[in-house]
Amino acid sequence: MPIKRGKIELAQGAIAPTQRGLWHLAAEKLTEAATGISEMQVATDRFQFEAGWTKVVDSLEVCWSRFFDEGKETFSNFEPWAANINVRRRADPLLKYLIFARHKSQHGRIALVWEETRISIAVGYGAPIRDLKFYADGTFEVDTPQQDEDTAPPRMVMQPSRAILPELFNKKLKQTLLPPTDHFGAPLQDSSPVAVAVVGVKFYDSILRDAFTKFAGTPQSPRAG
Repeated sequence: MPIKRGKIELAQGAIAPTQRGLWHLAAEKLTEAATGISEMQVATDRFQFEAGWTKVVDSLEVCWSRFFDEGKETFSNFEPWAANINVRRRADPLLKYLIFARHKSQHGRIALVWEETRISIAVGYGAPIRDLKFYADGTFEVDTPQQDEDTAPPRMVMQPSRAILPELFNKKLKQTLLPPTDHFGAPLQDSSPVAVAVVGVKFYDSILRDAFTKFAGTPQSPRAG
């Protein structure tokens, strides 16, 4: 009798099973953290920027938890190795700051502050200004002695205000943490939220790579391209 072969069809609305490899769940969260950085870099308002920051700090800590738990269950010699890394990450100013920031986000607080908004007044405008009023809806009124119906109003340009990492206080540990200025003893050239987030993602990515080399015999992590 002839042998006929076919492929199992996926019913409409069914969700196909997914085969996940070693530490894939941890790598998913690391990818989410990288996505949060991208969202911060292209944000056009504070809500978008803060949402990206929250995604970063939440994802990095979940990444570590998934990585540690799976490694401990899979390899008998994993826990001592990872425990040493955990001590280092909790002692490093930058990584410890990210952990504290995650605690803030878990309690509904955004661990960011913003510089005061600056407005450049009458950009490229040469006529005198007698009176100027700003309104909450973003409009303004200007009174100039030489103003007539054909004269365009002067330009008022809002300069971008930067997000700044503030001091963090952990009530449970009763500790105050200053924004990081170094990472494992190396001074930070840039201590902005985006730069700190980038360093954090690179650290956890390197840990995944080291773990694959040590325990799985390959230098590639699930995120490696």
